[in-house]
Amino acid sequence: MLHWEDIMLPNELRCDICGLSLKGHDSLHIVELGGQFTVSQDADPTEYYLEGVDLSRFFEPEYMNS
Repeated sequence: MLHWEDIMLPNELRCDICGLSLKGHDSLHIVELGGQFTVSQDADPTEYYLEGVDLSRFFEPEYMNS
């Protein structure tokens, strides 16, 4: 299993419902929403590295691996 973490530092908050828009880390820090956070992701190595690869091109009938 592959695992990685991305560390994020927000720089904008926008609400499409009420129209609130905070831009810049300073504005977010004032309302205590400017702290860094981590996003973790996991993936199966086979699916991660072979996504979109046509595996049929690796099989050949003369070698009986089809």
